[in-house]
Amino acid sequence: MQAKSPVDLVQMAHALDVVSIVDRDASVNQALTDVLLSTSDNPEPFQCADELKSNRPLSTSCLIADVQLPGVAGLELCQHSAASGKADLTILLTSRPGDNHWLRALRASVSHSLVKPFIGSELLACVKSNLECRSAQRRHP
Repeated sequence: MQAKSPVDLVQMAHALDVVSIVDRDASVNQALTDVLLSTSDNPEPFQCADELKSNRPLSTSCLIADVQLPGVAGLELCQHSAASGKADLTILLTSRPGDNHWLRALRASVSHSLVKPFIGSELLACVKSNLECRSAQRRHP
């Protein structure tokens, strides 16, 4: 077997569909990670936006973020990503469906929003949609 060049390794890393999860609740992070692992996705859990920013994978294909995060809120994280030109396909989570975050979320290019509690198949459908979109973007930049 021939060794991979650094360029090959970088291309392989960028081809992985990493799903970054940002939720302050460790049990929610673990549950979301388990759901995503059941479909062979590559989840990377973080407990706050700062942790994501400092330990971000090479290429996040999909971001799952809670509205209520310590420090930078999930919606602000989405807006910051969009403003910096690194807009991730984002699924925004909330436990308070009456919040007016949804209108602002649409303006922040959030692709999906879910109200906790939700069932795993709802999340998986949103992630699948985002990953298909990301795959299409890779094929037709």
